[in-house]
Amino acid sequence: MTNGGQVLNRPRRYWLQTGLSVLLPMGQAFAVDLPRPAFVPGGIAVIRLPDRPVVAKATYRKHRVAIVQRDEGPVALIGIPLSVAPGTEHLSVTYADGAVRELSFEVKPKAYRSQHITIKDKRKVNPNPDDMRRITSETKRIKDAFATWTASGPYLDFNAPIPGPRSSSFGLRRFFNEQPRKPHSGMDIAASTGTPVHASAPGKVIETGDYFFNGNTIFVDHGEGLVT
Repeated sequence: MTNGGQVLNRPRRYWLQTGLSVLLPMGQAFAVDLPRPAFVPGGIAVIRLPDRPVVAKATYRKHRVAIVQRDEGPVALIGIPLSVAPGTEHLSVTYADGAVRELSFEVKPKAYRSQHITIKDKRKVNPNPDDMRRITSETKRIKDAFATWTASGPYLDFNAPIPGPRSSSFGLRRFFNEQPRKPHSGMDIAASTGTPVHASAPGKVIETGDYFFNGNTIFVDHGEGLVT
């Protein structure tokens, strides 16, 4: 597997840490079902757009978002960050003639469960200066991977990468050795060591590494901003 060039098809087997990129991208018509809307932090806003004139793009918090063409007209898919506070959010829609329209939607509160984890490796809780330099470098690589935008796709028809119990759910408010940390932004699936893991959907490997917090990780681009 080579960083940046490998194309994945679903039957091929890889270790893959799954996590939805915060923003789903602009796209074309799809036969698959749209995501289930949830106007909460960590959820997905599904918003029908006025389609006259033709929609060119839409942005949320300065990032492009998905526009999916449906029979009833274009629909924007907005990944709402876990860090967003409840209240009014804004979507900027740019049309082919240059006109811009601002749409608003309401984000409602959601209480996620807490998870308290005891970690023996104290450096994973309070990294030392060398660790922090490594983390800073890795954080940039991770952000760059999640900021990837390609014109093809996106694929919205996903399969679970591996069978098994969900051992740690998305959105958990985490405490490491009773110290609060960022909410869990992925979905953990438990399985025995050596169990083959599939790519969740076709895509291209854009980043790999053994990261301080994540461990061995493969970033797969599924098109127009959707990254696992």
